[in-house]
Amino acid sequence: MKLLNTIKSYADFLKIKKAALKQLATEIRDYLINLGKEKSIHW
Repeated sequence: MKLLNTIKSYADFLKIKKAALKQLATEIRDYLINLGKEKSIHW
């Protein structure tokens, strides 16, 4: 029973981690897009 709870909490942790990575990737992409826009304005 304890093992099952450990597996469940680990699965939840992975879901959170996956969501966090997805969020991070989105933020990085937006940052690069904005950076590209700024560069194209200056050039």
